[in-house]
Amino acid sequence: MKNSLLLKSGIVALAFLVAAPVSRGETPAAETRFNFIYQVRIDSIPPGAGEIKIWVPLARSDDYQKILNLEVLSPVEYEIHEDPDYGNKILFLKLERPRTETLTFDIRYNVEVRGEKRTFSDLSQRRHEDGAAGPGKKELFLASQSLLVIDGRIKEIAADVTRGKNTDLEKAKAIYDYVIQTMKYDKSGQGWGRGSTVYACEVRKGNCTDFHSLFIALARASGVPARFKIGAQIPGDQPEGTVGYHCWAEFYLPEEGWVPVDASEAWKHPELKEFYFGSHDSRKFFINLGRDISLTPAAKGNPVNIFIHPYVELDGKPFNAAGSQFTFKIT
Repeated sequence: MKNSLLLKSGIVALAFLVAAPVSRGETPAAETRFNFIYQVRIDSIPPGAGEIKIWVPLARSDDYQKILNLEVLSPVEYEIHEDPDYGNKILFLKLERPRTETLTFDIRYNVEVRGEKRTFSDLSQRRHEDGAAGPGKKELFLASQSLLVIDGRIKEIAADVTRGKNTDLEKAKAIYDYVIQTMKYDKSGQGWGRGSTVYACEVRKGNCTDFHSLFIALARASGVPARFKIGAQIPGDQPEGTVGYHCWAEFYLPEEGWVPVDASEAWKHPELKEFYFGSHDSRKFFINLGRDISLTPAAKGNPVNIFIHPYVELDGKPFNAAGSQFTFKIT
């Protein structure tokens, strides 16, 4: 999908409505509506810069969320593309010979997110049969990746944790319990936040990225397709404010489809441990799916390990002076 618009005022805007998400079961679920602003700021653009290219992840609707309205407020033209592996939407901007040291623009959303409460006993207990139809691009969700590595150590842990478990559901639950018991939510020191399974195994601490990279790697090593999702967690006790990114995981059951898990929130809130295995809360804002994202149009650099912040290239080289800020307001 590609779009390029420029209004006379210099502010680019796009608005659209989408259909309601697909129903997933009969469980009544709460809904949360909020406005969300993703602000991009690029500083220290050097004099004489020839060309700046900017890629920014765009949120999309899925089974749990509806993007009711989207506005891109930018001083320059933009395009919307889609990555080839995961179908993520990507906002792309290009500036020739920029005459400014700083560039800022906003992406503004009005969002409705549906929660769903499911328990371990609600999920199918049927044995996974060989040859059963799996998710689209199944190999992608079973593969080792640049930092989400399925090596000998991961395979050993996975075999030990899932010993005696016969179904994919039982394996996923055992892995979920193991990650919560083994990891510590701790952002001290260096190395956390990159989603490195080597780091997670050796240091056994980190943030949501590290928790769920370990879960996904162990699930994949056990033959259970699993995938990475990232966005933001809207606080339950604030009507508005600023938030950081948050990620979670999903594993696949042929009888159920994609099942959400949030091991890091369960670690922080032990009373919600059972809820966060299989349930989806209505304050999760989903922006991007997957790891090692191949940007479109193609970038000069390597695929992006975790695509939640802008990726920028200046004259064909990575430019690390871009930042983002997320703000929300419950409506």
